[in-house]
Amino acid sequence: MIKSIFIPAIVLYLAIPKIETSAVSVPQISQLQKQLLDQGRVLVEEVATPHKSGQTFKAITLVDASVNDVYKILTQFKNHKGFMPNVGSSDVIEKNKKSALINYTLNLPLNQTKRYRIQTEFKKHKDEALIQWKKSEWPELTEKETIADTEGYWLIKNDPQFQNKTLLIYQLYADPGHVPSGFKWIVDRVSKQCIPDTVAATRDYIHKKFNR
Repeated sequence: MIKSIFIPAIVLYLAIPKIETSAVSVPQISQLQKQLLDQGRVLVEEVATPHKSGQTFKAITLVDASVNDVYKILTQFKNHKGFMPNVGSSDVIEKNKKSALINYTLNLPLNQTKRYRIQTEFKKHKDEALIQWKKSEWPELTEKETIADTEGYWLIKNDPQFQNKTLLIYQLYADPGHVPSGFKWIVDRVSKQCIPDTVAATRDYIHKKFNR
């Protein structure tokens, strides 16, 4: 079972068209949070999203791999279905050195399926990498087949507090849109739990990939 802990607020920045980015920032990590991260925990918080109908969650963990190795895994978008919970497919429609257009299929409980398209931008420096995305139009889908909105990012960063490990931060905003009657509780549960599940599964996949 994945151990996740809700924590107080965290604070980054940073074609196929240009993504209008919101501020991305590195969290201030307390001594207690550092101890929990050193123990392999996934720390989670809900982020306020005023004037929006969806929810935003942020999660942090440590990965025993370099920034470059983590970035390489996360930008192999077609492989996301192999380790990310609920991802049934991830088909890359277009890709260049800095951006990509990707179609995702989510397999949800009780045989519910959602499909959506995102535009993503990614960049890497020596000690830090950022992968950021936003929902893009997919005209062929009906309202019931897709989600209303999503955006978020992965921040991969060296932090002096954590020797020989990489700080991995995941933030996701999601508005599921149309939900069949009686299914809202499932959507709420999946939305909340998928954040630590995704981060832990990604970390564990990277560790397995690099024999850590």
